[in-house]
Amino acid sequence: MKRAIYIVLFVVFGTLLQFLAHALLEMGMISLLLADFERYGLGLSWSQWYAVHRMLSLALLVAGVTLGYRGGVYWWQAIYVEQRYKQWKWWPKKTSLRPRV
Repeated sequence: MKRAIYIVLFVVFGTLLQFLAHALLEMGMISLLLADFERYGLGLSWSQWYAVHRMLSLALLVAGVTLGYRGGVYWWQAIYVEQRYKQWKWWPKKTSLRPRV
């Protein structure tokens, strides 16, 4: 159950990052198109740009979900199965919580 929640949260994280990338890409492209449509329009009409937008939106969503899933599986393996964090030099060593007398 813990593994499933971990991977689902990574998928959500990948989707959120995809929305951020999509927004930044779209804001930049729309500002270029509004500034000089003849130069940056690549010979496409606004309706064709809308079709490009829908295809790229779907591609970005699929990429975000896929990368989120793969990231979740990778980090689950690295952290919980292989416990690689124990080899990291900057990771604090486990200490006893007993007070010294």
